[in-house]
Amino acid sequence: MESEIKKRFLTATLSVILFAIIYSCIFYTPDFGFFWSILFASIFASPIYYFIGIPISLLIDIGMKNIEIKSKKVKYHLSFGMYSIAGILAGVTFFIISTQSFLIKEIIIFSTIGIIASNIYFHVSLMLSKVKLNQYKMYT
Repeated sequence: MESEIKKRFLTATLSVILFAIIYSCIFYTPDFGFFWSILFASIFASPIYYFIGIPISLLIDIGMKNIEIKSKKVKYHLSFGMYSIAGILAGVTFFIISTQSFLIKEIIIFSTIGIIASNIYFHVSLMLSKVKLNQYKMYT
């Protein structure tokens, strides 16, 4: 169980970095600077990944273990859909809490950002599940 938690924190850390880079590429403004954009995105994304993303991913993975699906393709698409829904909910919740408003255009933007963020986590998690983390000294 301890290695599973370490894997989730490593997944969240790598996801924050990747998300911040992607976010900065999409919303880059020359006045702000690319490095500062990455830092800014990381500061906002980190708590969401660690405090919302990790618990939700645990719930999704528990749910997926309780569903018997033999096809890897169907299991992938179901997981992708569940992570996407979680991303939408996280994005909309973050927007409503931070702005205290309900503007459709911005909700669509934040939903899209949430989908991207949650599926970055999902795919980094899939990638790390293929790597045996116990072979590295820092995880033994």
